[in-house]
Amino acid sequence: MNQTAILIYGRIRLFSRLAVLVAIALSAIFRGFIADNNLTWQLTVAFIALALGIPHGAIDHLISIPKGNPARFATFVVIYTLIALLALAGILHWNRWGFEVVVWMSAFHFGIGDLTYITESDHLAGKKEIPSILRPLYLLAAGLTPVLLPLLHPKSNSALKDINPKLIDWAASFSHSLKMTVIAIALIAVVIFLAMKRIAEGIDLLLLLALALLTPPLIAFAVYFGCWHATRHTARLTLLLDSSRSALQEGNPKQAVMRAIIPGLPSLVGAVVLGLILSLTTTGGLSKTALWSLLAIVWALTVPHMLATFRFDIRSLKEKSIAP
Repeated sequence: MNQTAILIYGRIRLFSRLAVLVAIALSAIFRGFIADNNLTWQLTVAFIALALGIPHGAIDHLISIPKGNPARFATFVVIYTLIALLALAGILHWNRWGFEVVVWMSAFHFGIGDLTYITESDHLAGKKEIPSILRPLYLLAAGLTPVLLPLLHPKSNSALKDINPKLIDWAASFSHSLKMTVIAIALIAVVIFLAMKRIAEGIDLLLLLALALLTPPLIAFAVYFGCWHATRHTARLTLLLDSSRSALQEGNPKQAVMRAIIPGLPSLVGAVVLGLILSLTTTGGLSKTALWSLLAIVWALTVPHMLATFRFDIRSLKEKSIAP
């Protein structure tokens, strides 16, 4: 089982890195042939990448509720749905305020998720894990870099204008200092982890920094969410879902991953349909309003998803905690 899980974690880590490199390459290519104000390709890639990331958070009930307990299952689903709907209503009504809350919440969620993924990967392989004293540094660098830097990119305002003008200048006068702070944290983390011969973590953080600085904001966040965070979370689900664990025992990595993806596909269909419905009720262009609607749905789903997964992240980190 461990060898199959190690294979999954390794392949998904490779996939996430390749996705970032492809995104950087595509950005360079399109930058040379397409005008900067043409966002069609960005909107298309971002919509696809965001859609790819939705299923990973749609099976929280399968890892949160014991089997054979329909009452708890129904209660969980109702509460989970209500939290998501309230978050969606808040984001759509208080665009900027809701956006800022979800931005900081997402940074923490993504950071602790990536930290836990690496810790679990090291534990499976029998490698020395990141010392406890350095875990907060990795969490900050891995969470703030892919979330804040794209939003603080010089061209982010033009992208946000097309998605939702109310989000323009969300960081106000703190934009430059916040950007420099995040870059400094990322670079310090890269230097420290490389110096400690944690080459894999240094490469990951460098790739995240390059993605945030060298690609358009929409591409940077969407590719990170759909091809980095979501895929790594899916790898973690293979250790939690009974059906995936059975496939791991059989030495079938493909089945283990698919069994962690398929239950979440209905949510993808639902999110896309809801996004299209929301976009058709607005006055903007379909591609722009559809992307804003999908972004709002993704952010809204992040709220209950983060609450549901937080205890698993903390438990995993505690179980694998080592002395500094």
